[in-house]
Amino acid sequence: MKHSHDIAHERPRAVKAPRGVSASRAAKMPRGAEAHRAAAHRTQAHRTHTHRAAQRRAAALLAVLTIAAAALLLAGCTAGEPERAEAPRRVRWTEVSASPSAERRTFTGRTRSGSEARVSPRIAGTVLEVHADVGDTVRAGELIAQIDPEPVRLQRDAAATQLSAARSQLAHARATYERVQQLYEQDLASRSDFDAARTAVETAESQKAGAERRLELAELQLSYTEVRSPFHGRVSARLVDGGENVAAGHPIVMLVSQDRWEVQVSVPDSVVLDIEVGDEVAVRIPAVGEDTLDGAVTGVGAGAAQAAGTYPVTIRLGEGGERLRSGMIAQVSFPRSTRVAVPTIRLPGSGVGQDREGQYVYVLAETAEGEHAAWNGQEVARLVRREVVTGRLLQDEIEILDGLEDGERVVTLGLNHLSDGMPVRPLEAASGNGGRR
Repeated sequence: MKHSHDIAHERPRAVKAPRGVSASRAAKMPRGAEAHRAAAHRTQAHRTHTHRAAQRRAAALLAVLTIAAAALLLAGCTAGEPERAEAPRRVRWTEVSASPSAERRTFTGRTRSGSEARVSPRIAGTVLEVHADVGDTVRAGELIAQIDPEPVRLQRDAAATQLSAARSQLAHARATYERVQQLYEQDLASRSDFDAARTAVETAESQKAGAERRLELAELQLSYTEVRSPFHGRVSARLVDGGENVAAGHPIVMLVSQDRWEVQVSVPDSVVLDIEVGDEVAVRIPAVGEDTLDGAVTGVGAGAAQAAGTYPVTIRLGEGGERLRSGMIAQVSFPRSTRVAVPTIRLPGSGVGQDREGQYVYVLAETAEGEHAAWNGQEVARLVRREVVTGRLLQDEIEILDGLEDGERVVTLGLNHLSDGMPVRPLEAASGNGGRR
């Protein structure tokens, strides 16, 4: 508890002056004024903070508006520039036309020599030497192989000895017969002696004739030891070497003729009725070149092969030459005996497409701007899808029975990448890339 004298002597508490007010002035200000001044100061600080926030929001809005205006300006400049058009696709095409040309069907066969022989000896024996090898050309009568002639020569010598003996016996029999005949005419010899002498002459003559035949056979067999070519040709195979024993008829070499060539093909029953002996055909043998050789039908099979169900047809070539070999692949084109009755349009198989709606083609038509529409100086056409009716498949072409007309231009390649109404650039005819035929 403070005493009164303590209260009297207590120093008064100092009053804190507000910001911006001096201490002496603050001491003179009453307590209520000081509080009012502090409230006013807080209100002023709040207004300053609010004003600065508003300034920041205005600056952000101004930046957004500036960016939007720049974007609009850029878009306006871009819209003013012309858009670069994509180049139309280039297509290959052909101009179709209906023609009544005769239909040809091609079949594949193989060449063979018109004269082919297995050259073999006529007697058995040991082959001393074969003078011809594979690929050699031999003339008619030229020596091909030599059979050991010694055994046949011994047989020939024996036949010659027998012939000499038969001749001596015949001479003796004739002398005896003449003597007995004279005695018989003088009644100095009996009839039986005369008949026996005459029989002995006849027997000797028969023995002599037999010996002559045996000698001729031995000489012939001796000539058979030399195996010679039966005609002019080329050796296609060698089957025996020197030192081998061969039987009669065993082939030593295979020989084919070089001046007569044939081609044999197999055709189905739908074609064989149109082929007759003497028909002219065109034959192409890729191994010797692209030239077409002339040929004529020389034989048509009367029955079909059981395994294949086709008929053999033989064609004789008018020419061949030394370049041909047996077994080369040959393509034979047969013309039909009758022409197509109604002219038809034909297209390459790549020019006809098919989907769920059927078979179709793409026809080159004028663009909407007319026939002079162009892209960088090149013609631009419009594709028109056209439904077609197809017929037979002829080698690499398809008959078009309905849907196209003469003179129309039809795309022949790349249908999967095209669509109806698409603008395209037809390739130039001179480019060789599918222009006019």
